[in-house]
Amino acid sequence: GGFTTFSSFSMEFWLLFERGQMAQATAYVLGSVILGIAACGLGLFVMRQIPA
Repeated sequence: GGFTTFSSFSMEFWLLFERGQMAQATAYVLGSVILGIAACGLGLFVMRQIPA
Protein backbone atom coordinates (compact mmCIF):
# COMPACT_ATOMS: atom_id res chain seq x y z
CA GLY A 1 0.00 0.00 0.00
CA GLY A 2 2.84 2.43 0.64
CA PHE A 3 4.00 2.48 -2.98
CA THR A 4 0.58 3.35 -4.39
CA THR A 5 -0.02 5.93 -1.66
CA PHE A 6 3.29 7.66 -2.40
CA SER A 7 2.61 7.46 -6.14
CA SER A 8 -0.73 9.22 -5.65
CA PHE A 9 0.89 11.84 -3.43
CA SER A 10 3.59 12.46 -6.03
CA MET A 11 1.12 12.63 -8.91
CA GLU A 12 -1.14 15.11 -7.11
CA PHE A 13 1.86 17.33 -6.40
CA TRP A 14 3.12 17.07 -9.98
CA LEU A 15 -0.26 17.98 -11.49
CA LEU A 16 -0.50 21.07 -9.28
CA PHE A 17 3.08 21.98 -10.20
CA GLU A 18 2.45 21.56 -13.94
CA ARG A 19 -0.62 23.79 -13.74
CA GLY A 20 1.46 26.51 -12.15
CA GLN A 21 -0.38 26.23 -8.84
CA MET A 22 2.78 26.61 -6.78
CA ALA A 23 1.08 27.82 -3.59
CA GLN A 24 -1.34 24.88 -3.65
CA ALA A 25 1.45 22.41 -4.46
CA THR A 26 3.56 23.71 -1.58
CA ALA A 27 0.63 23.69 0.83
CA TYR A 28 -0.27 20.14 -0.27
CA VAL A 29 3.23 18.80 0.35
CA LEU A 30 3.81 20.64 3.63
CA GLY A 31 0.30 19.91 4.89
CA SER A 32 0.55 16.22 4.05
CA VAL A 33 3.94 15.79 5.69
CA ILE A 34 3.20 17.89 8.78
CA LEU A 35 -0.24 16.38 9.35
CA GLY A 36 1.12 12.87 8.75
CA ILE A 37 3.84 13.32 11.36
CA ALA A 38 1.37 14.92 13.78
CA ALA A 39 -1.07 12.02 13.34
CA CYS A 40 1.72 9.53 14.01
CA GLY A 41 2.77 11.41 17.14
CA LEU A 42 -0.82 11.60 18.38
CA GLY A 43 -1.28 7.87 17.79
CA LEU A 44 1.88 7.08 19.74
CA PHE A 45 0.81 9.37 22.57
CA VAL A 46 -2.66 7.81 22.82
CA MET A 47 -1.35 4.25 22.70
CA ARG A 48 1.25 4.95 25.39
CA GLN A 49 -1.54 6.08 27.72
CA ILE A 50 -3.09 2.60 27.64
CA PRO A 51 -1.60 0.29 30.31
CA ALA A 52 -0.01 -2.88 28.98
